[in-house]
Amino acid sequence: SLFDAAVCAYHKDNVYELLNECKARAYSHRVWELEFGFQNPKQSSKDPWHTDLRDCLLATENGEPNLGVLRELQHAYTSGEAFRVVHRDKAKAVMKNHQFANHPTRPGHVIVWARHLDSSRRNAQGSWWSHIPHSRPYKCTIEAMQGDISEVDLAS
Repeated sequence: SLFDAAVCAYHKDNVYELLNECKARAYSHRVWELEFGFQNPKQSSKDPWHTDLRDCLLATENGEPNLGVLRELQHAYTSGEAFRVVHRDKAKAVMKNHQFANHPTRPGHVIVWARHLDSSRRNAQGSWWSHIPHSRPYKCTIEAMQGDISEVDLAS
């Protein structure tokens, strides 16, 4: 219907404002404090939280936020699927196509953002996250930005 099309267009046209509102209320401190980048300095870095949240808000057919996708994002952060710890020597091949940051407390280790460089869509298995060989989970929480610094449920 005309109304449904207008609602869809409204949500798609205003996704950036929604993204900023979500980011003003919740973030992942463990991700925010890291400096992600690429091996090649000519590649521009992306903010993982901004990119992940934006892609979740865009992952919809009717323009409205998809709560299931937001739950998947939260699970990927809290389970350690989205970020992986790997020894720098074993990460060389992965670091060509993924952003990474030095581990804040483990010298010689890096934290790899498990999204591929060109990954704005899900892979054949239905996931945004790449398999990172020889890695362990780097679990993150999503916390309230102000007030009570506690975990936030993105989908509620």
